[in-house]
Amino acid sequence: MADDALTATLGALTDASERARSVEAEIRTLAARAATEGANYGDIGRALGITRQGARKRFPQLFDAGRPATTEVVVPAEPGASRDSDRPERAASRPATADRPRARPARARSVASAMDKAMAAAVAMTEHAGYTLERIETGYRVIVDGVECGILRPDYTGTTTNRPRGWLPLEPGLVSVFPAGRSYRTRDEAVRHLLTDLRHRAKQRRSRRGEVPR
Repeated sequence: MADDALTATLGALTDASERARSVEAEIRTLAARAATEGANYGDIGRALGITRQGARKRFPQLFDAGRPATTEVVVPAEPGASRDSDRPERAASRPATADRPRARPARARSVASAMDKAMAAAVAMTEHAGYTLERIETGYRVIVDGVECGILRPDYTGTTTNRPRGWLPLEPGLVSVFPAGRSYRTRDEAVRHLLTDLRHRAKQRRSRRGEVPR
């Protein structure tokens, strides 16, 4: 009986944590949108009932005026050619299965490494750091300081045109950003949410390892 009560309490705690994370994600998304619409840290702080300094501390990556995001359009590769021929370390990990039967296990192992690199890149971003959106067939790659941190896929749900209603951020390995399945109105909002989620994952990992969060 005691074990059942404990299980129920822990389950409720997990649910509460997920709701809190969802609310925090919504707050960060709205703060980012307010910033793009002209708000400053003072405005955002007043909306949240905190000081300007408190808002700056809570959203240190909010303004990227020093290095705006850029978009690079990539010309599709010729049939049979590697799309990543200019990146030997990644092109070598995706050979034809007929030539390299071990490519699939290597790819599976590389997902964890890609996630580690993405989290590290997101955590290391400074307030004025930018990112690059690299056009690919299925959307955009999000590049931070040379590291691929995920992709954006267009969301056509409920539309009858070729124009997406929003953008769905996915982390390395096509891992959904919390909350799963939610798309964002602009690419910038989707990227900000992707990077926030990566930082959150990194913070959780440090907590599990007993490291002091930065």
